[in-house]
Amino acid sequence: MNDLLIGALIALISVYSGHRLSISMVVRRGSALESGLYAEFSILNNYLKGWLLKLYDEYNNPLRDKYSRLMPFDLDYFNNIVVELIAVNKSLTKDQRSFIVNVRNRMDTIKQKDVDRASVIERNIDELKFFVNKNDTAYLIADVAETIYYLDKFCEEKRNFSIVRSDMNFDHIKYGLEKSGVIMSEKVCVDLLRYAKG
Repeated sequence: MNDLLIGALIALISVYSGHRLSISMVVRRGSALESGLYAEFSILNNYLKGWLLKLYDEYNNPLRDKYSRLMPFDLDYFNNIVVELIAVNKSLTKDQRSFIVNVRNRMDTIKQKDVDRASVIERNIDELKFFVNKNDTAYLIADVAETIYYLDKFCEEKRNFSIVRSDMNFDHIKYGLEKSGVIMSEKVCVDLLRYAKG
């Protein structure tokens, strides 16, 4: 009888310990996935900051030997992480999910603007140089700078992130440019916004 009682007690302790261990593994996996999501957005953000510096230089010096292009970036990875987060019962907030959808749309728009810009870049045969259209570059700068603003906000605020509904504005562009290392005057930022709005 004692052996039966001891066996039952050991079985209960084993079940309880196994359950706690399983829960702890799921929690750790969820935390790792969430950290991975922010790390991936940080990688995209850092890439865009580097590209923005090149775009800004092309805007200021449109006659050049070469021009920059947007590097392909796999955005499906973000959705895969989101699905995995849901699987471990760690879903994103509504604003975080909206942000991920908006980043995909914004990156598609930036990609298309980059393709459009590349299609109208003129090649000066005499000097073997390219002439980059300032208007098209300004459109890209404005979109990329604003994307950097929201990526920084998302990576800093994490679960407290909230989307502020607004049109493209001066402060977002200025923030994105400054975070990318561009030192500029307010006049240049206003000119960029004017070009970007057409």
